[in-house]
Amino acid sequence: MTTTTTTTPNLTTSLARLQYFYQDVTRLSAIASPSLVLHPADRDLSSPPRPPLVGIAAAQRHEQEFVAAAAAAAGAGVTMVMDVESITVGRDGTFAAVEHWENAADPEALVRWLKGV
Repeated sequence: MTTTTTTTPNLTTSLARLQYFYQDVTRLSAIASPSLVLHPADRDLSSPPRPPLVGIAAAQRHEQEFVAAAAAAAGAGVTMVMDVESITVGRDGTFAAVEHWENAADPEALVRWLKGV
């Protein structure tokens, strides 16, 4: 008989929660507030600007589509890098993502890359 042990990751720090999420973007509900607001990187490329996404379901769908598009567009050895500028925690020291800004240095270049142009 084989026994499998499941280890629950230590999610006590904000960084650990972000790393846990980005290992598998379907885990958004484990680190986010139900009222999460996500501001997509391409928000200013249309007129009027694309509105923020509200709620875990909308943000989850966007993140999964974004990662899938990046994977499809990526060439050999090309990866996306997340550079976290700041993480704000609640007054009680807990972390549940309530607002997330995707910022690209060049949003137009990001969209062209994702579309394979």
